[in-house]
Amino acid sequence: MNSTGDLRYELSSELRSDENILWTGQPDGSKLFTAGSGCLMGFGLFWLTFSLFWESIAIKAALTQGGGAWGMVLFGIPFVLIGLGLVVGLPFADYNTRKNTVYAITSQRVIVKIGAKMNKVTSYLITSQMSIQKFVQPSGRGAIKIGYGRPLVTTTVNGKLTEFGTPLQNVSNTENSALLNDIEDPDYAERVLISQIERAQSLA
Repeated sequence: MNSTGDLRYELSSELRSDENILWTGQPDGSKLFTAGSGCLMGFGLFWLTFSLFWESIAIKAALTQGGGAWGMVLFGIPFVLIGLGLVVGLPFADYNTRKNTVYAITSQRVIVKIGAKMNKVTSYLITSQMSIQKFVQPSGRGAIKIGYGRPLVTTTVNGKLTEFGTPLQNVSNTENSALLNDIEDPDYAERVLISQIERAQSLA
């Protein structure tokens, strides 16, 4: 986990001349495995076990029958490789992505920067039409979803979910939305973002 100063320095080249960083954060990079990667590994183990079982049967058939039975052996190899990728490759790829992801809320935008060498930087302009949702885990870490809708009110349900604006019905998998995932202090990040949305509303 990088310090706040390091994160601000990392994002400094992305800022406009009249833009200031108000908050920075990043996913927890101290753990190799997360709940999500654990689920992938579980599914991957099931996939890999079944694929190896298939391969063992195919190899036995090929050794006894020969000929076309070897085609079944070749057919099963990609499935074994997929299983290995799910068990070994994806969890480490997820860990590397988390280590090299930086979030920021500035006086104008929400910035998501991913990658160490080949950076992918996505910006979301803070406007009066921005809506947010906050999710808090028992550990205190959490996530904030942002999208665009007609802002109305702020509501809280059992202290777990806060909505500012209209419900985000199409936040997932859209270019006009973002997820600040697994951040350390979602409450503070939410307050900063709401203050900037309210400022945009006052200027609209």
